[in-house]
Amino acid sequence: RYGWAYRLDVDDRVAKALRSDMHWVLPGTDRRGRRVVVYNARALRQSKDLEALQKSLCLLLERITRDEETVRRGVVVVADCS
Repeated sequence: RYGWAYRLDVDDRVAKALRSDMHWVLPGTDRRGRRVVVYNARALRQSKDLEALQKSLCLLLERITRDEETVRRGVVVVADCS
């Protein structure tokens, strides 16, 4: 079984961070079958709660790595630093 050894709670701060468009997973996969995570650096300028943003990324990665195929093929990160 794959997964994160720690359990993160989704409190109001983390829920807000999950809705911040800081990072998200595109539907489907790339040509090599990898999941694509988009990182939007612009959201950093709009949020002062870096801890909640970091926890939201951990939750996102925890969720997508529940899929064995994702663990086997990997994840690609696209960073939008504009």
